[in-house]
Parts: sequence; structure tokens; C-alpha cells
Amino acid sequence: MSSSSTSQPDFAPNKLTLYDNPICPYAQRAVVALKETNTDYHNVYIDFKNKPEWYTKVINPQGKVPALRLEDGTILIESLIIAEYVVDRFDRTHKLLPSDDPKTRAQIRLFTNHYDTAISPNVYGLLRAATSEEQQQKTQAILDGLAQLNQLLVQQSPEGPFFLGNQFSFAEIVVAPLVVRLIGIEYHRGFKIPQTKEYARLNQWIKAFKAHPSIKESTAEDSVFIEGFKKFLPGYNPSATQ
Repeated sequence: MSSSSTSQPDFAPNKLTLYDNPICPYAQRAVVALKETNTDYHNVYIDFKNKPEWYTKVINPQGKVPALRLEDGTILIESLIIAEYVVDRFDRTHKLLPSDDPKTRAQIRLFTNHYDTAISPNVYGLLRAATSEEQQQKTQAILDGLAQLNQLLVQQSPEGPFFLGNQFSFAEIVVAPLVVRLIGIEYHRGFKIPQTKEYARLNQWIKAFKAHPSIKESTAEDSVFIEGFKKFLPGYNPSATQ
């Protein structure tokens, strides 16, 4: 991984270049997709606190990660687009996101969309909640969303351990980076996934993907996420931590 502290855009001319920051779950999606497909790439770390001017001028005007520079200079942004591009282009097994199985692709998208719409917003809402009543409401919303996620896992593969049974897939590539960051609300808000029957398949799934090499190798230490989530807390003052 190279640093972004140069005055000119950093990229590898003859291979993919990923612009990344380990704190970002969306960037981790891209990293996991690249690892799962054994794709060679050049990784450039983008420091959010000292973002190079060339990044927003040349790579991504929104200033967000991930971004992927292709060999011909084309720039892709948005994690789902990047992850799907990598899988479609480099997954020779066609098992991560089956190209010949529209039903399975649709089921994977239903699963990932559920987390993105029913759970993620409430995770950040729980962090931002200023009163105990708001925190209780957001906690219950997360638990309800996770219970539904458990049902989707049971419906797709009762025995697991992954969404597609024994096959690690695009479902894990997209959702696992978000789930591993639940440590942030565990630390700051005391949230825990219950170890009950209602969440049994979910807990099995989490245990399985956390041990999977591409997730394990690309996940930062818990302390990174705990520190990173502080900025969402009410009354957070970054200068007080410096």
C-alpha cells in the first residue's frame, strides 16, 4: 500500500489501482472482491484528514473511497459498482455472483439491500441518538432488521454457514464489512446481537465470515472502528481528542 501524500496522482500504469482507507466499510467491499478473485492491484491509502488535492480533482470529485482506476485510465466509483465489476471480470468460477442464475443473483441483491436500507441507517442513528428513548428505538429497529436478516439466511440456506451454503459469495463481500463494524455500537452504545434462536443462523454466519481469509485479512483492528465512530456521537468535539 502506498501513501497518498504525493503532489501527483498515484497509480500503477499497467494494473488496477484501488484508492482505499481501512476504516471505510465500502472500501473494504472492493478489497474483499479483489482478494476473492486473486486480482493483482496497486493500493493507495487516502488519508481522510489530509486528503490530497489530486484525489478530488482527478480521481473522485466526491472525495470518497473506494475508487478504482482501470488499466486504461477509466475511473469507477461507488463500492457496489466496483465490487460487481471486479467479480464479473475476474471471477472465473462464476460462483461469487452466478452469471447464469438470475434467481440467485436476485436473492443476493435482496439480502444486501435489506442490510443497506433496514439496518445501516439505524446503526448510525443509534450513534447519533441523544436521548435514551431514541437509543431504545434505534436499538429495537436494528434488532428487528437483524431478525429479518436471520430469516433471509434461513430461507436461502438453513444449514449455512454462508448465505449460499458452503459458498462464500457476493452477499458476504457486500454485507460482512458493515457487520464487523457493529463493534462501534457495541462499545459506544452497549449493543449486542442476542445469542438466541431468533438470531442463531445470523450468529453462525457472522462466525463463518469472520474466519474467512479475505475478510480476516482486510479487517482493521476493533480500536480503529471504535475511534472512527466517535464522530457520530452527539456533542463530539474532535479537538478534545487531540
